[in-house]
Amino acid sequence: MDQLQQDSINGEDSDTQKKDIILAEEKKNRITVVEVGVTCQDNLEQVEIEKKHKYEALKKQMEHHKWNKNTEIRLIPYVMTCDGLVTRYHRNYRQELGVPDRMEGQIQRICLQQTYDFVMRELGIEVMEEIEGWAQGMPRRAIPSLPDPGPTHSSRHNKH
Repeated sequence: MDQLQQDSINGEDSDTQKKDIILAEEKKNRITVVEVGVTCQDNLEQVEIEKKHKYEALKKQMEHHKWNKNTEIRLIPYVMTCDGLVTRYHRNYRQELGVPDRMEGQIQRICLQQTYDFVMRELGIEVMEEIEGWAQGMPRRAIPSLPDPGPTHSSRHNKH
């Protein structure tokens, strides 16, 4: 098979053309390129479209150079917001990949957890880790407590 010249497609460098996941299924005679992305809610649909079309040139080059003319080449964007929201097309992409509901929930939880950790780091707040196991052994993150403001009104009345 001819070597694909990924870094010359559309004049883009190899860093821009790195794929997140490539699935080669010999029995199904199929190659799937999965482009994963996390974005903000305002850009969700645009990012999904960009990721869907990002590798069109690579797909055409792969189809031209493929060793088996019957090989199917699929491009699937797997995009969600930093708070776990997805587009209406995401379910179709997820089904094409065979991602079950439970795994999707775990992916969304991890996305939320990573967003929380990032925000806390940016705010300079240390996050307590591994308080107790949660969701199949993943460490649970706790919201840091605020400094004690001192005695409250109710605690003064309880003293005799």
